[in-house]
Amino acid sequence: MASFTIDAARVGELLARELDGKLDEDIVEYLSGMVAECEEPGEDGSGLEELLAPFLESYGAAEDEDEAAALAKRLSGLMLEEKIVAFQEEKDGGAIAAKLKLPVQMNGDASGGNGGGEDDDTWGLKTVTNKPNTNTVVDSISDALNSKKSLERMQKRAEKDRKKEEARIAREEAEMQRSMEAEYDMPASQGKMTVNLRNKSEDVLIENVNISVGGGKSLLEDATLQIVSGRRYGLIGRNGVGKSTLLRHISKRQLEGFPSYLRVVHVEQEAVANATPVIEVLLMADEERQALLTKEKELMAKLESDSLSTEEATEVNGRLRKVYDELAAIGADSAEAEARSILGGLGFSEKMQEAPTNSLSGGWRMRVALATALFLNPDILLLDEPTNHLDILSVIWLEEYLSTYPKTLILVSHDRKFTNNVITDVIHLEHQKLNYYKGDIDIYEQTRENQRLQQQREYESQQAKRAHMQKFVDKFRYNAKRASLAQSRIKALNKMTLVAEVLDDPEFQFSFPAPQGDLNKAIEVKDVSFGYPGKVDEEGKQELLFEHVDFSVFTSSRIVILGENGCGKSTLIKNMLGELDPVSGYVERNPKARFAFFTQHHVDQLDTKKSALDYMLSTFPGTKPDEMRPHLAQYGIPADLANQRIGTMSGGQKSRVAFAKITFTRPHVIVCDEPSNHLDLETVAALCMAINTFEGGIVLVSHDQYLIEMVAEEIWVVKDRRLINFKGNLDDYKRWVKVMADAARQQ
Repeated sequence: MASFTIDAARVGELLARELDGKLDEDIVEYLSGMVAECEEPGEDGSGLEELLAPFLESYGAAEDEDEAAALAKRLSGLMLEEKIVAFQEEKDGGAIAAKLKLPVQMNGDASGGNGGGEDDDTWGLKTVTNKPNTNTVVDSISDALNSKKSLERMQKRAEKDRKKEEARIAREEAEMQRSMEAEYDMPASQGKMTVNLRNKSEDVLIENVNISVGGGKSLLEDATLQIVSGRRYGLIGRNGVGKSTLLRHISKRQLEGFPSYLRVVHVEQEAVANATPVIEVLLMADEERQALLTKEKELMAKLESDSLSTEEATEVNGRLRKVYDELAAIGADSAEAEARSILGGLGFSEKMQEAPTNSLSGGWRMRVALATALFLNPDILLLDEPTNHLDILSVIWLEEYLSTYPKTLILVSHDRKFTNNVITDVIHLEHQKLNYYKGDIDIYEQTRENQRLQQQREYESQQAKRAHMQKFVDKFRYNAKRASLAQSRIKALNKMTLVAEVLDDPEFQFSFPAPQGDLNKAIEVKDVSFGYPGKVDEEGKQELLFEHVDFSVFTSSRIVILGENGCGKSTLIKNMLGELDPVSGYVERNPKARFAFFTQHHVDQLDTKKSALDYMLSTFPGTKPDEMRPHLAQYGIPADLANQRIGTMSGGQKSRVAFAKITFTRPHVIVCDEPSNHLDLETVAALCMAINTFEGGIVLVSHDQYLIEMVAEEIWVVKDRRLINFKGNLDDYKRWVKVMADAARQQ
């Protein structure tokens, strides 16, 4: 059997030489990594040709498909001729040669992890345009993107924050704030840098925290809130335990003893809808900067007037210099660039940044609120499900931004992978207490399990000891000779500090019912294009969301569809299910197949005045309660909860009712649009298990990285009005997004 080696470093050299001037360096590096990872290059180079050709065309190295094929054939031939890709027959007893995994660096040496990377600017989230009528197949990327620039970016950010802090302290020591209030009639600012924290702790330690909600329900009892400055906490716990309530109490300073000098920002509500442009919402939120700019205008107006004496002009100039010093200290000149960088990272185009907020949907206004919070850079940032209104590209950007956040962060998120990649610590809210763990959720789970095992061993040991002592007491307490010994045992038993028994919190699970009937292909989408009527482009032609889409869904499929918000993912699903008709092409659905469609819209349409059981019985007339109760129980809706009014349920419980509804007919294919929103971590894990054990097909639109990672067998990307079959996993996709963004910025 022929084995082969691929010299990754020489691949990069050859591609750089042969494609010089045709492709950017980053794209060449990306292609080099793909070749180095090629599993089947083919002894005649056919595998390499098949790998390279579509990329050479889509990146513009070739004018058309034929030219791309010819160029790919020439490159693969050179790789074989120069023994960059070398085949050899395995001999008896000989070792099989392995592919070299070392990534090639086009800007330096070939040592892993030391080359270029993304810079401090937002990725731009733009893409390289595909040629018309091309469904590009994207293969796995080299798994080594460089970290040097990321490290430099972190160091620059830390240095920038240090300088800002020094300037802030200097201003406070000079009592600048007091003089401004007295001289300029300015209130104490709510801007980015206002409070002197010298000799003041930025940590928080509050004991005996008690929080109750309506009806006297206790969420926290004698708990301890302990926050260390600069740490990034993941606040976890089941739905309904009080995570969001705790964040609100912190942000509203309703916890006695919370430091009043710490600036806290809680992203909870969407930005106000008015005529203010998005970029101005961010800039105006920095009240200190706005006040200083206003004062600058006032002082400049005074200087331009003819009524000032020389002495008065000198005094105004002195005050103006103070204002300029303040503006320089807070980095006012770079504020707009910083704000635009954040907005770009969260998916706002340049046009959207100038648009009034009342032209945006609620989801986009939530992004404005999130961007404003990031721009203000508070001492403590509170984020409650920040990814709910983001697409996968913005989630990737936010993850990287928060992973180097220099201040304190408390994050609540259903996305396990996003959380793991951001946090340094875990706060677990359980049984009205706050428990603290170092590390991410994976480390927390292992630590907690070890603690539970240790506690159980101590409990069992103590119970055995107590039983032995009690046996002695029972035997000799009425024996005159040993009564004193028995009495001492009784005292010892009474004084013994009891080790609590470990109470198992049952793991939540649910499952989708198996479909009836043995089917194979459920849906075929053939050359489908779609655009909403009335929407035209600059040339007056109908504007298309996507075009020439081809793919199939089988009852064994596990498909995840990714893409930016507004690119047409949900619309594609509606075409697939027959809710919308394509402009051209056709969708063929197996007439024997049953389909289920889950969206948050279905959750919102539940009759909140009815109980879950009554709602299901009214939705499926003729069904008996004894038949419906087991179905609801299958989704974690037991008898007592099934009789509870839907309006009193948590968001996660409502989602379970919606899942129970759409699967009652035992569908062959389940299509889900953002199913993990409003679910807790445990329920998302249960959803992953339900999908993986389902005997039918799954089509999923999601930005939840953990969910994608756990269930995806196929990843399809809606991009540039095409549906791209991405050959790789989620980490490959994230690296690809960064490469595409870097390439787009260089164009």
